[in-house]
Amino acid sequence: LRIITTFDANAQRAASDAVAAVGPTEGTDGLRIGLAAVNPSTGEVIAMYGGPDYVASPINNATREFAQGGSIFKPFALTAALENGVTLDSTWNGQSPATIGDYTVRNYGDTSFGTVDLVTATARSINTAYVEVTNEVGVGAVADAAYRLGLPQDTPGGTPDNLDLTFVLGTASPSGVSMASAYATLANRGQHVEPTT
Repeated sequence: LRIITTFDANAQRAASDAVAAVGPTEGTDGLRIGLAAVNPSTGEVIAMYGGPDYVASPINNATREFAQGGSIFKPFALTAALENGVTLDSTWNGQSPATIGDYTVRNYGDTSFGTVDLVTATARSINTAYVEVTNEVGVGAVADAAYRLGLPQDTPGGTPDNLDLTFVLGTASPSGVSMASAYATLANRGQHVEPTT
């Protein structure tokens, strides 16, 4: 029996080697690592790391929707902002804490950055600035950008009927494959190709 998939043996080895080389080694109780690599132009999943041992733990961490995305959702807001005429040199509140609308948000480590442009807000992953961006362009626009880039609309915590300003902070729980696919859309100049194996 011959099975043909999109997986590339070299890329698969590189994925496993990357997890071994840079994955955390301390305080890992309950930690689950998943990795997916998608060819941007074809949508082919060329590598996937679902966990160290499927026999010992039969869960694929790359395809399972169980962990909040976190700051990896900020490019969805960046996309929506740029589409709505917000420029990279526009300035935003990087102070922590900050109250935007009726939501009070803090930056990681409660670090304050002062007034920052969108490039700095992205490079430093500044929560307060990105919640302000989302409030400005609308959480609906941010979610729409995410869905067009490839985030499934039925992603736990990210469905169109339960959106609020925390969406940009990655409160939804996508799979690694879904996020790799969405980022691949950015690499493919905005043309989304559904992931396939």
